[in-house]
Amino acid sequence: LVPRGAGVGSAIGFLKAPFGYEALASKLTRLSRFESSDVNALLADLKASAEGFVRSGASGGIVCEITAFMRYAGQGWEIPVLLPDEPFGDDAVAKLKSLFE
Repeated sequence: LVPRGAGVGSAIGFLKAPFGYEALASKLTRLSRFESSDVNALLADLKASAEGFVRSGASGGIVCEITAFMRYAGQGWEIPVLLPDEPFGDDAVAKLKSLFE
């Protein structure tokens, strides 16, 4: 069975698709000035906001992906770097540099 209106199929796909939400923020900083506590607080706020929104419309487990868009000083474009879903510690600068390079 194929409905006459293409929008019907699209609407059904929308209803069956996994529920998702993106929370975004910008924080421009150099690795030499990276403050784990500031970034951990920012990420915790974003995660709480996103999870609260998703929990209101979805049941089951939640998948959280954290991506930083990083670049070398003077580089004209950012490179998406997938970050671990855990707070940054004392080794944050070395970990970020390793993930980026």
